[in-house]
Amino acid sequence: MNLYEKATNEIERLFNWAVAEWPDKNLNKPTVSLNLRGKRAGTATFYFNGHPGEIRLNKKVFAENETSFLEQTIPHEYAHILANELFRNPKPHGREWKTVMRRMGKKPFLYHNYKVEPVKKYTKFHYKCARCGNDFEFTKIIHNKIISGRTSYFCRRCKRMIEKVDRI
Repeated sequence: MNLYEKATNEIERLFNWAVAEWPDKNLNKPTVSLNLRGKRAGTATFYFNGHPGEIRLNKKVFAENETSFLEQTIPHEYAHILANELFRNPKPHGREWKTVMRRMGKKPFLYHNYKVEPVKKYTKFHYKCARCGNDFEFTKIIHNKIISGRTSYFCRRCKRMIEKVDRI
């Protein structure tokens, strides 16, 4: 069974538990995706305008910590969605969320301690104001917009258009 299937099965199990635990509530089963990147292990997006909630998981971290993900991270994220459906405006890791976690039989840990590689460092492009010498750094996206002529940036200090420099 692959990671997506394991995550989906765990959500299905948690959802069925929640329906049995709160039979009078019209609960929504969230979708799962493995497209989260960076330092976060998981995030929860709530039900909104007819769209089910979504639990996004970091596939790389999940693969390296599969048991802990299934036992703690997925229930942690589902508890956010469930607390949002059961209570009015719950705080992200507030009393309501902690109540849901405890009813699941889980400890309400706020953060993971997985070893996570640092987020990719982006190439910075250096620009300078020819008039006042003010320095600027831009990402590749902004740099490409400037080079293609789709946008221009101006110095906040003297209002002159900034130019690319080959330094640093």
